[in-house]
Amino acid sequence: VPACLALIVKSAFTPTAEAGAFTGCTVWIAFTWGLKRACFSNEAGEGSAAMAHAAARTDEPIREGVVAGMGPFIDTIIICTISALVLLMSGTTTRPPVGEITSIEGDLVHVTCQPDVPERMVGPYIDRMVVGSKLSIHLVRAMNKKLEKIEAPIVEFDRGDGEGWAAFRSVSLDISEGKPDKPAEVENPEELGDQEKLERQEQQEKWEEWEQWKRGLVGKPVHMGIDGAEMTAFAFDTSIRGFGKYMVTLAVCLFAFSTMISWSYYGEKGAEYLLGARAILPYKFVFVVFVFVGMVIQKFDTVFDFSDATTGLMVLCNLPAVLILSPVVVRAAKDYFHRLDTGKMPRRK
Repeated sequence: VPACLALIVKSAFTPTAEAGAFTGCTVWIAFTWGLKRACFSNEAGEGSAAMAHAAARTDEPIREGVVAGMGPFIDTIIICTISALVLLMSGTTTRPPVGEITSIEGDLVHVTCQPDVPERMVGPYIDRMVVGSKLSIHLVRAMNKKLEKIEAPIVEFDRGDGEGWAAFRSVSLDISEGKPDKPAEVENPEELGDQEKLERQEQQEKWEEWEQWKRGLVGKPVHMGIDGAEMTAFAFDTSIRGFGKYMVTLAVCLFAFSTMISWSYYGEKGAEYLLGARAILPYKFVFVVFVFVGMVIQKFDTVFDFSDATTGLMVLCNLPAVLILSPVVVRAAKDYFHRLDTGKMPRRK
């Protein structure tokens, strides 16, 4: 544990040199995603949680403020640190590659599986080697002079007569998603307009860049494509196979349900303040519709991006008010703790 904590602190200020699946992750990427998810989970600085705490029945606002301040500490400092320790101690962030790309046929990439993986990861690896599954394999690639990852679903794999991971000999991936269209042949290119020539040239450059990138894939490592909550489930599965899938699913469901309830309440109070009590019922209908849209939208990153953007706007609006009112809070806190320390505050049994 101390070594993992030291690694977290060190990696927060310097680029990591870790090999394996963590290749290409920079301090900026970690900082950006950490800030996004932290703001979303603990709501610090947004002014939203204040609506819930303001509804509490208490004669001492500072006492409720102390309770409110414990929230970000518990879910960000304690819970997120525990999750990070699980990821690091299980070796999930430095998990070995599934194999190495040996040949390419059209849009199919053939990967020769490496002969062995750490014993604790054999079960989780085998569970995720399924044709057509949403758990795809990502490729660490260099394109446009920067490290990127491309999701490539499994289309087929070759298994031998052995048992466990040793039975997997090779796997084929489909990299056609995101592939640019090849420029169509034109009999008289000189008859094309200037705009058409420019578009055709850009399309040709994208096609050539794709083909060049594809030829450079041979010899590159292929890693198990797991991100987000799935990475946490994988980490738990390395110790208790199958436990992570159900535990993380339950945790995410509870988090999503509680988030919908709380944010529905926040939005309701906002609508009531801006438009009056008559706006509450229409708001609830709109909220339910957007919950459904958020679940069925194909690119879920759009939901995340929209959430991050609106959360950032809330912080920009709320922090100036926090700074302006901070002297009032400081005076109230000094009075509260003075009365508490001197015994002047009435005690309730």
